[in-house]
Amino acid sequence: MEQVELFDILLKRKFSMGINKETISSALKQIINYHLDMDTLRSSLFNVFIANLRTVDAKEIAIEQCHHFLMGLKQRTITPEETWVWKDDEYSRERNINELIETVFKLKMELCEYESAIRYFKSNIQEESKEDALFSLLNKLKTYNQKDYWLREYEEAIKKGIRPREELQFTYQYLKENGEFNIDEDM
Repeated sequence: MEQVELFDILLKRKFSMGINKETISSALKQIINYHLDMDTLRSSLFNVFIANLRTVDAKEIAIEQCHHFLMGLKQRTITPEETWVWKDDEYSRERNINELIETVFKLKMELCEYESAIRYFKSNIQEESKEDALFSLLNKLKTYNQKDYWLREYEEAIKKGIRPREELQFTYQYLKENGEFNIDEDM
């Protein structure tokens, strides 16, 4: 059995008793501290987590708890369990922070809180450069087929002096000319 399947079963059982602040917090701790095999991405566990949140209330509690964990990781008041994976590894900490940000983004998108999702992502994402953050945001907006927001964010970035990579420039041109994303193009 794959880790993702096992985690899905575990969450279904945990959430069958009711979804509240404690069960969501516990699930997030498990994701952050979960020892992964070489075939599993932590983002896959976050996706399973999101898929198991079926109500608006559950998603709102998850947003609140993700933000709590995010702030704790940023301020170093929350530290993951000491495992051979962590060992106070800055890269792992930043990766978990970004995965929590992406989880909040996805949950807000599912709640149709598009503006809020974009603001949250932009104000919290930790990337090497502004262009990397733009690339990540535009990729997510494309996944949700949010053409107008994609164009707006691209054009705002240009005004701020950010030079998007060529593939974003091509996507922009195609979107302006055709009014839709090129389905043959992957970011």
